[in-house]
Amino acid sequence: MNTKNEIHGLTIFRFIAAFHVFIFHCNLRFKVDAPEIVSNFIHNGAIGMTFFFVLSGFVMSWSSRDGVKDNYFRSRLARIYPAYLFMGLVSLPFIFEYNAINIPVYIGVFLTMPQSFLPEHSLFGILVAHGQFQLKCFSISLSHCCFLL
Repeated sequence: MNTKNEIHGLTIFRFIAAFHVFIFHCNLRFKVDAPEIVSNFIHNGAIGMTFFFVLSGFVMSWSSRDGVKDNYFRSRLARIYPAYLFMGLVSLPFIFEYNAINIPVYIGVFLTMPQSFLPEHSLFGILVAHGQFQLKCFSISLSHCCFLL
């Protein structure tokens, strides 16, 4: 622990949990032929997500135990949004699997992050089921909303 109120010893566990979620999502698109124990681990990506969010919540609470800074939202957005945009760019080739007429809407939804609050099956008459592009980042969308509150 240092004077910046960070707990570096927990960072490795957050990385492992985030990597577990990453592997889970990769496996949705590119199936892995692995032994049953590895396959079961990969298919339980929600455990990694839950652990990551609980641990991150603890770290953020610990870091702000002396009070929240005035620029908290701006600094969180500056830290999260570039990675969010980068992953959007990495995912961009897959957007062409969907109806081309809807691509501008998908990109607009992705950039503004309202994914958590959209009806599951319609957005202005466009199908937006959970498997489609703009709902992939619902947890970041929800975090964004919480920061705004």
